[in-house]
Amino acid sequence: MMTSHSLLQGLVQVAVLGNLLLFLFVMWSRVTSGVSPRTKSLIWRTSLIPFPILLFWTERTEWVENCMGNVAALCPQWLGVAVSALQPMSHGRDSGSNEFFLVAWLLGAVALGLLGVGTYMIRLRAWLHAGEPVAKELGLLIGGVARRLGLRRSPPAWKIQKLGSPAVVGVWSPKLIIPDNMDPALSEPELRAAIAHELAHLRNGDHWWNFYLWLNQCAFFFVPLLWIAGREIHRVQEMAADEVAVTLGGARRSQLASALAWVGAGLQPSTSVPFVASALRPKQALKNRIAALAGYQRPRILHTWVSFFAVGILVFGFTFAAEKFWPTAVIVSSKARTGNEPIMCYPIPDIMKTIEATKKGRC
Repeated sequence: MMTSHSLLQGLVQVAVLGNLLLFLFVMWSRVTSGVSPRTKSLIWRTSLIPFPILLFWTERTEWVENCMGNVAALCPQWLGVAVSALQPMSHGRDSGSNEFFLVAWLLGAVALGLLGVGTYMIRLRAWLHAGEPVAKELGLLIGGVARRLGLRRSPPAWKIQKLGSPAVVGVWSPKLIIPDNMDPALSEPELRAAIAHELAHLRNGDHWWNFYLWLNQCAFFFVPLLWIAGREIHRVQEMAADEVAVTLGGARRSQLASALAWVGAGLQPSTSVPFVASALRPKQALKNRIAALAGYQRPRILHTWVSFFAVGILVFGFTFAAEKFWPTAVIVSSKARTGNEPIMCYPIPDIMKTIEATKKGRC
């Protein structure tokens, strides 16, 4: 049975292990090259799966108490006092503090959820009010691209006035919206390539994963790397959709690059809207996508398997090392936390010496 004590323990687990896990994924995504964008997108999705597990799997959470003691011992004095305040919560001795932090977390999550849903509904209503269903000829073109990508049905399509970029909006019943001036401005092959990119988001299931990402960001808003990872996930999704449009949608790289250049020329700064997969990102991201299309090469199967294997070693190797070398207990006196003497007995490279000295009461 989930209690306030175990829920708070789960939130601490998410805050600590979630940040560490996402840090590994961010570093991996930035340093790897030669990996297919679709492969990167798939691996990034796996980074989001552990968060609900970390929240509810609290049967063996002794490491939370040990972790809080270690952090309090190794932080600067003013930060050590702040971190040590979490120790009574992990032991469940202060139910009032538990309830306060849980209520604050719940209010923050609900507020972000209402803000996201409200923003989406207001923007969607404005879009549909300023638009109309696409013409029959364009609808047939969209249907042909959808069949080529293997979609079971073509999404409803709308032409929207003063829209900066085509996009796929919605989760359960997604819609394709395109700028009203896009049809006459682009040639038919370029228009087909742009539509193939947007429908590739549906083929990849990005609308569902973006919804799952949004749920995690609302529930775990206190995990800063989750917001950074969200931007990285959107960047990889766009490049993966480009890859699907070229490899499966019949689009030529030059045609898709030309369509992206047209979108970038009229792109205006815009706030991010939940449940919307579009190119409304910084123009530099579009430039990077065009450059990636120019130098695109079909990835080798070996690169894909090596990438999955490397990520597995990275995650499980880090977990094993943390389990093996993380100390079981740290004793920190109140004098060391509140007095004038420093918490750190040794410089940063000798953290393990500081831990051992702390255990023996010399720090």
